[in-house]
Amino acid sequence: TPFDVMQSMADEYSVIPFLPEDRFLCTFGHIFSGGYSAGYYSYKWAEVMSADAFAAFEEVGLDNEDAVREVGKRFRETVLAFGGGK
Repeated sequence: TPFDVMQSMADEYSVIPFLPEDRFLCTFGHIFSGGYSAGYYSYKWAEVMSADAFAAFEEVGLDNEDAVREVGKRFRETVLAFGGGK
């Protein structure tokens, strides 16, 4: 079960042991209380955009310097040139 996995991870990595009645896996409230949710999902969205941008470089071949330069130029013109304004 997910609780067995949590327990085995806790046994190996936790400083103090979890109580048998601990249901930490069922709690996600810290994400949605206090306005943190927007910040949390903006981090996730940033990871997606970062992976997508890097994939463009991978697609042309990271060893192909001319193609990487072109992708970098396109990235600069279409993303970075706007700064934080768009």
